[in-house]
Amino acid sequence: ILFFLSLILFKFAELSSKKFEFTNSDLATFGFLIGALALSRQWAFLLFPGFLLLYFVNEKIDKKR
Repeated sequence: ILFFLSLILFKFAELSSKKFEFTNSDLATFGFLIGALALSRQWAFLLFPGFLLLYFVNEKIDKKR
């Protein structure tokens, strides 16, 4: 779980530095990582509210700049 979680966070940080201008390969990578995370353990889906919180906090910080 930690391996896939760290890959998702790395990809999220990479996309946030590009101002969320993503390609189809970025979407496929996220889809694969989310699927692998879901297959590793069922409760891994409980991590997604944290991702949403991180996204909204990041958006709020970007709007202040």
